[in-house]
Amino acid sequence: MRVLVVGAGIMGLSTAEALLTAGHEVAVFDLAPRPEALPTAAPYFRGSVTHAGELLGCVKEYRPEVLYHFAALLTASGEQRPQSAYIVNMEGTRNALEAARLFDVRQVMFASTIAVFGPDLPDPVPNE
Repeated sequence: MRVLVVGAGIMGLSTAEALLTAGHEVAVFDLAPRPEALPTAAPYFRGSVTHAGELLGCVKEYRPEVLYHFAALLTASGEQRPQSAYIVNMEGTRNALEAARLFDVRQVMFASTIAVFGPDLPDPVPNE
């Protein structure tokens, strides 16, 4: 399977590594320079989810079957810079979905972290 992981934070890098280990073709897209922890087998595209053209160009070039969308500003950053958080989290997600629609990506995976729920959660966190 050909996969594009959008966002090279903890979730993105660990997902990319797991997918590579499972034998999938994996590329990563992120704003920061290529992380040292990213295996060399994974192509790296540098760009911002807030710039639709950069993400569209990556998806058009790489042609993934599945897109994992993990690019986001989390709670602490978002509270300090709410407008930036809105642009990254909302517009970035819209750009990822639009890129998937335009270039026939068959599945978009979206995940969140414990940052959504806050501290003092039971382990495991119940579905409800």
